[in-house]
Amino acid sequence: MTADELKQKVEAAGIRQHRLAHEAGLSIASISRQLNGERPLNTEVVAAYRRLLQLRRQRAAVAAAVTLVTMIVGSEILMEDD
Repeated sequence: MTADELKQKVEAAGIRQHRLAHEAGLSIASISRQLNGERPLNTEVVAAYRRLLQLRRQRAAVAAAVTLVTMIVGSEILMEDD
């Protein structure tokens, strides 16, 4: 993966550079330089991106499950009132 590809993916996923820096254990300046192609891309940055993306996917799945359960419980309560 190139720095430009990673930068596009990070932006598309809505991951902020400070969060990526924290996850990778690097400074924000270092992340910025790597994503802008000023420094070679560190494999830890790619791994941090993948961890953050996985975490976002898990949170989205949990949110969807909670929404579904809320809808089911809500409809059951409405049925009981009838």
